[in-house]
Amino acid sequence: MPRAALVTPLTVSISISFLRIARTDISLAFLTHIGEAYVPLAFQYAREAAVAANLDVKLFYNDYGIESTGTKNTNAIALVKNVLAYGKNIDGVGFESHFSTSYYPTTASVMGAMKGFTNLGLDIHVTELDVACPSSSPTAAQLATQAEAYYSTISACMQTTLCTGMTLWDFDSQYSWIQPASNSGEGAADIYSASLTAYPAVTAVMQAIQGQACTVC
Repeated sequence: MPRAALVTPLTVSISISFLRIARTDISLAFLTHIGEAYVPLAFQYAREAAVAANLDVKLFYNDYGIESTGTKNTNAIALVKNVLAYGKNIDGVGFESHFSTSYYPTTASVMGAMKGFTNLGLDIHVTELDVACPSSSPTAAQLATQAEAYYSTISACMQTTLCTGMTLWDFDSQYSWIQPASNSGEGAADIYSASLTAYPAVTAVMQAIQGQACTVC
C-alpha cells in the first residue's frame, strides 16, 4: 500500500508495493479495483496535497532490490514511466541499498541501475545504505569487504550527476536495525561500532566522496 514519509530535506518518499503486489490484500485490492493507475494516482494526490499546503517538496519512489540491473530494476523503470505518463508528479527514485558482505553491487552495476532512471530526468537518492557483516564481531577481512561495498555505492553516486543525496541507515551498530538476534546472526552493518570505533568503511566513504581510490577495501 502506498505510504509517504517526510524526509529531510523536504523530500516525500512514497514506498509502493507494486512490484510485490501479492504481499497484502490491501495492495491487491488497489490493483483489482483501480488497476496499475493506483501508483500514478498516489503521486498525483501527493503532489496536489503538497501544492495545496504550499510545500516545496520533491516526490520520490523508494524501493529496495533496484540497485543493480535486472528484473526488478527493469520493472521499477516501467513503473516510473507509468507515473510520468500521468504528468510530472515524480522527481526522483530512492535506492534503499541494504547490502551485506556476501552481496553488494559493484560501482559499475549501481551506475547502470541509476542510468535507467536518470535517463528519464529523475534524481537518485541513496536512502538507506548499510552493509551487514556475518556477525557483530567482524574480522578484518570482513570489514575490508564491508568498506568496499560502501565505497562502491557512494562512488557510483558521486559519478552520477543526478545522484543528489546519500543517507547512511544510522551510523553505529548500537542503533542499527541489523541486530544478530533478528537477522540470523548478522550485525555491525554501520560504519562505526557500538562503542563508536570507526570501521574501515569510514575511510572508504570519505575516499569515495573525494574521488580517491579506496585504500582500505
